[in-house]
Amino acid sequence: MLLKNNTREHASYSISTKQLEEACGNDLFKSNKPNVPVNVTLSSSNKELASNSTITVAPNSIQKFKVIVNALDGSETNTWGCVQVTATAKNCTTETSTVLSAWVSDNVE
Repeated sequence: MLLKNNTREHASYSISTKQLEEACGNDLFKSNKPNVPVNVTLSSSNKELASNSTITVAPNSIQKFKVIVNALDGSETNTWGCVQVTATAKNCTTETSTVLSAWVSDNVE
């Protein structure tokens, strides 16, 4: 994911994740099963970040970060694990979010 700072000053963003219970998915894979819980890890510049971390972006720059989603051991398969990722600017009330839909497949397939 990308954070873009179009200003002339450093900008800090709080990154948070929330597991969703409501169904999510896409047109390619559908499931009537409920979402399963997943492990979520954030990383930036190849360093693991704590959940609910802050990322600072230099003026007129873009900072990449990753949201890594893994199924828990013993999770039900052929269903979704869905996570809402939110970035909130520290210096104002600007907030944006997106939902990541991770398909938990049966490894046999």
